[in-house]
Amino acid sequence: MSFKIKIEPDAVEDIQQGIEWYNKQLAGLGKKFLNEIRTHINLLKHNPYYQIRYDNVHCIPL
Repeated sequence: MSFKIKIEPDAVEDIQQGIEWYNKQLAGLGKKFLNEIRTHINLLKHNPYYQIRYDNVHCIPL
């Protein structure tokens, strides 16, 4: 069973800033960072009970 993942606009902006920062450190590193984010989002999508932080907010460390 797959669940819907909601990513807040502020989080999307943080991710974009992270990608840009990693790319400044080493070309292509931002893409690896984004791939890790996608992998973790996919894990959370299929196992939403991984970590419940607040009532309906489920998190996974990256």
